[in-house]
Amino acid sequence: MVDLSSVGGIVSIPLIFVSVLSLAIIIERIVFWNSVLSKQERIRSNILSMHSDNNEIISNNKKSDHPLIVFYNSLIQSKYDGFQELQTQIKIGLQYTEPVLNRFDTTLSTIVAIAPLLGLLGTVLGLIRAFHGISLGQPLENTEVVISGISEALVSTAIGLIVAIITLSFTNLFRSLKRKEKHELLLFATRLESQQLELR
Repeated sequence: MVDLSSVGGIVSIPLIFVSVLSLAIIIERIVFWNSVLSKQERIRSNILSMHSDNNEIISNNKKSDHPLIVFYNSLIQSKYDGFQELQTQIKIGLQYTEPVLNRFDTTLSTIVAIAPLLGLLGTVLGLIRAFHGISLGQPLENTEVVISGISEALVSTAIGLIVAIITLSFTNLFRSLKRKEKHELLLFATRLESQQLELR
């Protein structure tokens, strides 16, 4: 960090912090989605096969944050009679899964927006520093200051863009997975209702 800040200027320090935060969140989300996708089919099958024993499903999975379990528990904890009531409850159930699916979305979006701005700030500060080494009408003597200022400007811009690009790529990936998971939840609700109709 010390070496990088000496090259990229003072702005590289918050950029390093932002990059570490982004990396930590990305790793956490990758672990979360890997767990969700790997367990999805097994949990869906278990819930459908055990649907006649609602209390057992709730008690066994009370602390789970898997979207299917959160969605299912919100459905069976509410009373509904008829198609319209079921549709309303499905929408409410999807809202219950929002905090799980959208975790850290705001933070990642903020990082995507703020990283290039920090890089731009570093560019401005680096150019200001470079211009301090230039005197109009005088031969260029402070070449070290000028080169150091230009280097600071370029390095901070590069770091900001790299952090933003990587974070944006993973943010879009997670949003795609979230849309797919919501579609899976709707399909699951349809299968659940079909199973209920068959039991009646």
